[in-house]
Amino acid sequence: MRFEAVLSLAVLGWLPLYGAATVRVVDLRCEYRKNPLGIDDLQPRLSWRLEGLSATARNLKQSAYQVIVATTESGAVAGRGDLWDTGRIAGDQSIQVVYGGKPLTSTLRFYWRVKVWDQDGQASSWSENAVASMGLLHTEEWRAKWIGKEEAGDQQDPASPYWALKQASWIEPASAPADGTDASDVFFRANFDVPAGRTVVDALALSYATKVTGPLVTKKGKLGPLFPVDENPYDLFLN
Repeated sequence: MRFEAVLSLAVLGWLPLYGAATVRVVDLRCEYRKNPLGIDDLQPRLSWRLEGLSATARNLKQSAYQVIVATTESGAVAGRGDLWDTGRIAGDQSIQVVYGGKPLTSTLRFYWRVKVWDQDGQASSWSENAVASMGLLHTEEWRAKWIGKEEAGDQQDPASPYWALKQASWIEPASAPADGTDASDVFFRANFDVPAGRTVVDALALSYATKVTGPLVTKKGKLGPLFPVDENPYDLFLN
C-alpha cells in the first residue's frame, strides 16, 4: 500500500511537467512591421517568432499553429476570430503566413494573435494581441484637399515679392556653355531693382547661382558677384 501511494504521487508530480509547452509566441509582425497602420495589401503576410520558456531547453520547434483575426480587441482576447480562424494547422511555418479570411476593407482595424504547438505536440498559451489597420484602398475614397496658402492673389500683385517670379523666364542653352556647364542644365532668372534709399537686409537665394550687382555679404563672409548656392540656401544681406 505504501509503495503504491508513493508511486502515484511521483506520477502525478511528473505529468504536469511533461504536459507543459516549452515555447511562447513573440514578435508578431504584419507585412514585416509591428502593428502597422494604413496597409494596402488585401492579403497581408503575418509572421511571428518562437521563444523558449527555459534558457537550457534545446531542439525546440513548432509543429502546428493557429491564427485568429478579429475586428475587436476583446474578440481576439476571447478567441473569437470573426475575420479569420485558421484552426490548428500542422506545420512549422512562422513567416509570411498569408491572410486568408474575410475581405479586408478600407480603414478596417483588426486584432490578431497566435498559438503554436511545440515538438511534443503541447500547445502554447496565446500570444499577446497585435493590431493592424487598412488604408484607403480605392481612388474614389481619397477626398482630402491639399493644405497650403493660396498664393494666386499675391502673384497678381505687383507689390508682392512673387511678382518678380511671374516675370521670370526659363533659360536653356542650345549648346554647352564655354564655362563647362552641362548643356542640359536649366536655369531660372529673375531681375529686380532695390529702390533708392532702401536696403535689403535679408533675402533667400534658392537658385544654383546668383549674380548680384553691388557689394554682397553673407553669413559666411563676403562673396564675389557670382557664387554657387549649396543644398542649404544662404541667407543674403545686401549693404
